[in-house]
Amino acid sequence: MIFKGELSESDIEELATPRLRLFLSIDVVGSTAFKQSSGYAEKQGWLQFFVTFYTSFPDEFARAIQRHSKDTAISVPTHQPYLWKTLGDELVFVVELAHKAEAEFFVNSFALAVNQSIIYRTRGEGRLPISFRATAWIAGFPVGNAAIPIARSNDASDGEVCQRPLETPYDFLGPAVDLGFRLDHFGDPRRFVLSADLAYLMLKANDQLRLHYEGQRAMRGVLGGRPYPVVWYDLCVREREEEFTKLEDGLVAREAAGHRELLDFLERYIKEVGEPLIIPFINSDHDFISPPADYDQQREHIKSELRRIFPHVGQLDPSGEGGGDEGKQVIDAVISEVRERLGSKGEPPPEGAE
Repeated sequence: MIFKGELSESDIEELATPRLRLFLSIDVVGSTAFKQSSGYAEKQGWLQFFVTFYTSFPDEFARAIQRHSKDTAISVPTHQPYLWKTLGDELVFVVELAHKAEAEFFVNSFALAVNQSIIYRTRGEGRLPISFRATAWIAGFPVGNAAIPIARSNDASDGEVCQRPLETPYDFLGPAVDLGFRLDHFGDPRRFVLSADLAYLMLKANDQLRLHYEGQRAMRGVLGGRPYPVVWYDLCVREREEEFTKLEDGLVAREAAGHRELLDFLERYIKEVGEPLIIPFINSDHDFISPPADYDQQREHIKSELRRIFPHVGQLDPSGEGGGDEGKQVIDAVISEVRERLGSKGEPPPEGAE
């Protein structure tokens, strides 16, 4: 990954524009045992599955978006998800939200795609000893989190559905990004885990939505060890609901949380914890949730910091011929400083970390 060596004033204005981004992750469950099993370890018999998964799931997600739009008569949002990262057995997509209803729209669409993959790989003709789990979270920019521009080899459209990783225009750093990577530890093929602020956003936008709540759990390195709400979207209600699952839910009295109770709790939790958590807002959705009173002041400060730590166009090389090795050294230092200021390494935790 190569970061831009120089930023123009328009680049800085773009980075400082308020944006709320939704991150959606699908991870393979049981991949280690699958790769080591006698039937697949020899001659890397597992490789075909992973090549197919990496190439086909983005298309499955794109089809699910169109399908969900048709089924619900909801127009497909202007901004479309694209593939941001591939991390071992995990694919992470990102999309900018422009309206309060879009979070639930994309979560529902992603659930459709994940369910289709689960059905095919656990019961269909592509049956294998693996499954999938999903996670979703949001992060606000530029206050609290940062988007770092990536130098791209071409000018492919940012709006193209599910672009290849090399076409992603930004890398993303910050506490909210890191927190999201920790959440998959609580998920499984049924529990589609949502961050607390994403769950709040979805509940606030739809008073008919019901989500599950399983108490608070601590995550190492997150919020100073303070327990975090575990909220999940039930994938089992999508196309593969089973009598067995219904019976077990009845035995353990498992049911979705009350809408108002969970909404009020999450709002209280976010406000009580404070930074890095924030009541989410969408800048373009003016009739929904307003930003904090001092948000514009914080944003102006960030713009000043971007001008200070990022070299401007022409700054590295007065001749205008580019920064060369000097440019690379400067941008490496910039990335290190951004990560230090955010209190984040910008990388997901090791597999199995709590």
